[in-house]
Amino acid sequence: MKRKRKRRPQHQHYDVVVIGAGLGGLTAGGMLARAGQRVLVVDQRPVPGGVVHSYVRDGFTIDVGPHLLSGCGPGWVVRRVLRDLGADAQVEFIPVDPLAQAIFPDYQIEIPPNYEALVDQLAERWTEQRHYMRMLFREMAQMYSDIDALPATFGIWDYLKVPVMQPIFAKYPNQSFEEMMDGFLQDKQLQAALASLWVYFGLPPSQISAVFWTVVMMSYFFGGGWYPKGGLSSLAEAFANGVEKQGGEVLLSTAAARIMVENGRVAGVELTDVSDRWIDGGRLNPDPLPDDERERFVIRTDSVISNADARHTFRDLVGVNHLPADYVRELEAGEPSLSLVKVALGVQDVDLEAAGLTYHDTVIYDTWDMDAAFRQMSQSLPEGPCDITVPSVTDPSLAPAGGHVIYLWNYAPYDVATDWQAAGQAVADDMIAWTEEHYLPGLSDQIVFRDISTPWTLKQYVRSSQGAPYGWTFTPDQMGFNRLQPRTPIENLYLAGHWTTPGAGVAGVVMSGERTAEIVLAQEGFAIWRKSA
Repeated sequence: MKRKRKRRPQHQHYDVVVIGAGLGGLTAGGMLARAGQRVLVVDQRPVPGGVVHSYVRDGFTIDVGPHLLSGCGPGWVVRRVLRDLGADAQVEFIPVDPLAQAIFPDYQIEIPPNYEALVDQLAERWTEQRHYMRMLFREMAQMYSDIDALPATFGIWDYLKVPVMQPIFAKYPNQSFEEMMDGFLQDKQLQAALASLWVYFGLPPSQISAVFWTVVMMSYFFGGGWYPKGGLSSLAEAFANGVEKQGGEVLLSTAAARIMVENGRVAGVELTDVSDRWIDGGRLNPDPLPDDERERFVIRTDSVISNADARHTFRDLVGVNHLPADYVRELEAGEPSLSLVKVALGVQDVDLEAAGLTYHDTVIYDTWDMDAAFRQMSQSLPEGPCDITVPSVTDPSLAPAGGHVIYLWNYAPYDVATDWQAAGQAVADDMIAWTEEHYLPGLSDQIVFRDISTPWTLKQYVRSSQGAPYGWTFTPDQMGFNRLQPRTPIENLYLAGHWTTPGAGVAGVVMSGERTAEIVLAQEGFAIWRKSA
């Protein structure tokens, strides 16, 4: 349900201003409003949710961002926060089972939301490895339990107790998931099959953090995979409505131009009405107003939470002159996640069953060498998709009768093209041709609608550094205590979302928003890993 929202701030002073109406910012704003704070959430886009957004073209509902969610089952973090905000009845979550199928050169497997069932499938090919797979998953389950026992926010004493109180967790913060698997499994093809969903987060097993991967996958295995009926915007609207039900304000088409800092602490924000940037359907206006013709507002506030891109926050809104030199160096040295290209198709009369694509997700590899697959992604434009997503298999309401929504997507570095409009169209042509050749003959003739998003799209629409979809990469040295913390060197300036802990994913950013709200209220502590419940 979309509410008609106000076009300008209703007050001159707020307890908290939240910059960015992604789910992390909406969660933080909603929880603080629920605690009695006067809260304003602003976003430069005309709709809430950030990349958790969908739009309708020719009768097809197209999602911009994630397509498989964790933390949405009864009692889990997303559902629980919606309940706390009084908005849980506004969205219906559909279970996704199996989570996906994964296809290798001479092997394919379904990935169920249950690790015992996954082990049973893998053991049909790697029979002698069943015991060792179970040992690995028991270790992962114990680590997950250790993480769940961690306090939501940390003090120094809590940090010092971790090696004693959470010994399994303490083993792995500096290891990749491949290094963790090496302690149990030696067969690299088995490792590839077991970690086949790494493309969801853009790093192969040899690079992705063992702790992050464990948290993500055990959340799926214990809590299931989910999809919001009607598309991602139904979820974003529920969160935004929840903020307003708790007494907070959500102001869209309003960009933060500056975070005002006085004597080392937040004093206010300068906001700009950017409604002229957008035309019908949320698309960019090719002829927007000059900056000096836009209406501006200056708001005083006790605290600011930035749910925006971290570099944009500190470089453009704060100014690095207000920051310690070592913090600036850390910010500049961080590695953003690899960007991606996504081709969204609305099709009619496609035989998915004959193509073997009757799954919510199909992950495709042309090699067993996961590092080689990633090198190809990180060095050049893709020729074919690494994943074919068909969300209308799960939710038929996304397409007209007899139709389907199909996403062909793969990773690509931001700087691999100088003209992304032309490059995106060429990649779309290549991906469609590849899919026609390998899975869906005649696909081109069945396309009703086609849209392409590129790294440039992510940068323009959500101001993401290098088109990074997940914030910083999920390497061990950019996770946990090593990721940007919710508290910053500027007093009463905080972060929420995937640039801070615990990381990306819908459940991750909602947890981030919760943690940040708790830290704002307590005025102390820092955050680390947290599971999705």
